[in-house]
Amino acid sequence: MYKKQIYTVKSFECLESTQSEIMLKKWDKYEDFLFLETESQTKGLTRKKNTLWHSKKGDILFSLRFKSKLLSSQIMFLNFIIAQQIIKVIVSSPGAILKIKWPNDVYLGKEKVAGILTNVSSLLNTDEKIVYIGVGINTSQDRSKSSRVKINSKWLLFEKIVEKIKRFEDNPSLYTKKIQKSFTKYDYFKDMHLIHKNKKHKSIGIDRSGFLLIGTRGEIITIYDTKEIQYIKK
Repeated sequence: MYKKQIYTVKSFECLESTQSEIMLKKWDKYEDFLFLETESQTKGLTRKKNTLWHSKKGDILFSLRFKSKLLSSQIMFLNFIIAQQIIKVIVSSPGAILKIKWPNDVYLGKEKVAGILTNVSSLLNTDEKIVYIGVGINTSQDRSKSSRVKINSKWLLFEKIVEKIKRFEDNPSLYTKKIQKSFTKYDYFKDMHLIHKNKKHKSIGIDRSGFLLIGTRGEIITIYDTKEIQYIKK
């Protein structure tokens, strides 16, 4: 077990799912940030029901648990905070293009290299929530070169995630504006034609709740799920 003042990391050789494990009540005794990491998992969860994350030995797999007073409308921004930190610790080759595919994936070119899953449970008689965030990063040597990445430090990633979340919690309004402003730089859909109800649109950013905004000719549409759109390269 690796412990620092602001967070704890517990390591395992194999779990069915770090996300399923960290949501168990036995971890409720940890008041600060808790990471569970594993070398492999057999039933990794994803946003899509009945779909599992197929991990390989050597991938980076972890879940994070913490208590928060963030509003429900602010929770989605945690995905972008973590995605940005993943991109920053990836050691990429010259010319490599790393993007965030709204709402929760990191892509290297056309290949998904990381996924993020967020769950929230409310605490009775309080305005606090428990936030659970699962992360999988394709770093295994068993993956093809186009679908794997190398990071310079897993421990640096943990530290940066905690640091940025704390900053967000200290001033959600200010940090929300910063994320909205920086999102365009990482937007996977930026160079795509987005088809919504048989009309072409372009991605124009995210709103104050983290939902995707698309538009054309002065029309702005809020997208709540990627099922609402189709996307093709311009």
